[in-house]
Amino acid sequence: MQRLKIIFAGTPQFALPSLQALENSAEIEVCAVFTQPDKPGNRGKITPPLVKEFAEKVGIRVYQPAKISKEEIAILQKYNPDFLVVVAYGLILPEEVLAIPKYGCVNLHGSLLPRCRGASPIQAAILAGDEKAGVSFMQIEKELDAGGVFARYETKVGERNSEELAAELASLGGKYFPKVLQEIVAGKLKPIPQVTSAVTFTKKIRKEMGKLDFTSESALQILRKLRAYTPWPGIFTTYKNKNLKILAARISPKVSTAKAGEVIQLEKGVGIQTREGMLILEKIQLEGKKPLAIEEFIRGEKDFIGSCLS
Repeated sequence: MQRLKIIFAGTPQFALPSLQALENSAEIEVCAVFTQPDKPGNRGKITPPLVKEFAEKVGIRVYQPAKISKEEIAILQKYNPDFLVVVAYGLILPEEVLAIPKYGCVNLHGSLLPRCRGASPIQAAILAGDEKAGVSFMQIEKELDAGGVFARYETKVGERNSEELAAELASLGGKYFPKVLQEIVAGKLKPIPQVTSAVTFTKKIRKEMGKLDFTSESALQILRKLRAYTPWPGIFTTYKNKNLKILAARISPKVSTAKAGEVIQLEKGVGIQTREGMLILEKIQLEGKKPLAIEEFIRGEKDFIGSCLS
């Protein structure tokens, strides 16, 4: 059987397991990789995408256009690929590109489509309290995340934060991508249209989304927010006109008559009253300071007990 020729387009850590699995498959030839340009990382140092680092290590040709123009379209046509595989690439593909591959363009999306279309499906699943999350292998169409779905694979959300869940979903994508492509070619998988009535949308995560409001958010909502926004942007409140990050917490079974946002000394631990339920603090970080266990923090900030956070 002739090896499938694919072009891979992806950029962040989430895309890496898929590229690795496809490159390691005996039935697939990764002809080239498209990824975003190198960008400033820690302390301004220019850093290449992880996808680029792997591709260069194994000898795959890498292209890093800032946008897909006529030049890139001509390059794709020259390769005449069977598939264009897309995993968190970050650039919009023109319609001309979608018609180039013999079997089309297949995208790995980090949700159980049609649920959680958009930029932050993993965080959205955690925020909503979904018991299951997953990946969808989708046919790319002009409308974002609207194409027919070839296959879905799911996992339990559990108590994982977004970084942990993303790693699990990325691994699922890598595990099944070679199989999905081969079954598409064999005619075993056809794109099934998404049920429009079941579609939900997600938004791009912004830093201000991590701001807490104890008068409108329950302890359960805040705990989900903590997991969804770890590692970025985190969740935070204000104490002494400075941002105070909550890095670890749990829900207390105790009932309190304190007002929302009030910090309470408990028999075991320190709690914050919310709209509904109490949040027990375990680890926090005041702006400009290092992260501290709550016991260590209150030794240096005795006014913290009895304060009202906003």
